[in-house]
Amino acid sequence: VAVFKLIFTNIFSVLVTYLIVLLIIRLFGILKIKENNGKPICPRCNSTCSRIQKSSIDELRTYLSLKIMRWKRFTCYTCYWEGSRW
Repeated sequence: VAVFKLIFTNIFSVLVTYLIVLLIIRLFGILKIKENNGKPICPRCNSTCSRIQKSSIDELRTYLSLKIMRWKRFTCYTCYWEGSRW
């Protein structure tokens, strides 16, 4: 509880915490699309997947991540997975 009060007592500390979380996600590649020879790989079945048109949610995620991560929408025609990755 004391750590929570320390981090979230003012707006500056909230912004710094948000930026640190974004940078950790970027550094460790969380939810990043895997590639093989420059082609995206499906996270479910490991076959090649394709890019499809972005949705408004993907645009919102890009803006909320301060354009550190550019979200794209992918689909796999082998296992019918569809999702967003950066």
